Amino acid sequence: MKLKTKGSLLSTLVLLIGLLLPQTAYAVENGIDASGNSFVVPIQATYNATQVSFCSGVLIAPEVVATAGHCLLDESGQVAKSIWVGAPGSSPTWNSNWAVVLSSYFSADYQGNTVDKTVGPSDIAFLRIDRPYSQPTKIYLASENQLLTLKNTSATLRLIGYGFITDAGASASAPNYFDAKYNQTASPDPNQSYAESSLANTCKGDSGGPVLSITPNKVIIVGVIT
Repeated sequence: MKLKTKGSLLSTLVLLIGLLLPQTAYAVENGIDASGNSFVVPIQATYNATQVSFCSGVLIAPEVVATAGHCLLDESGQVAKSIWVGAPGSSPTWNSNWAVVLSSYFSADYQGNTVDKTVGPSDIAFLRIDRPYSQPTKIYLASENQLLTLKNTSATLRLIGYGFITDAGASASAPNYFDAKYNQTASPDPNQSYAESSLANTCKGDSGGPVLSITPNKVIIVGVIT
């Protein structure tokens, strides 16, 4: 969902409160090349011979990926028959070296997309893959207190994804990122917040990508784009 306010663009983000209560965000248009980033991963979900979807995700442990729940479900609410995850920061073009998802876990209160095709509450999922990916920089999950501090101080967040890079639907050949301010606007979903930027925005395909708080000492995963 994109909300235009005072000339800026608001992106929604699903936040990770511990491992159980995440919050959500959307994709990257007018972003900066993030090739080789060690956190964002490309995801391909196959439902049948003609239905394939592409999304982004975040490597939170060598064999665990977080993404948006709606990336893995078709319009009837069925989970994709096969899900693949590429190496962090790599090309989004599938190849046989991509990891296979062994199991997927959704938030207990996630009900899938709503009747009007909008994303439902608690739109997050966790994937266990069949091989570890290298994670040279440790990533930390934000605590509830850290989330409140980041929000109350309108902290700078970094959003990364593999989505379209123009309104015309030009595909990305690598992940892109942009920085945005944590927006204090209240969301109807308690597990959802907004990030605001006047320079860039999220697009189709960025769903599930990481929303990070980056300091000289630590990288914290705040949520995922939805």
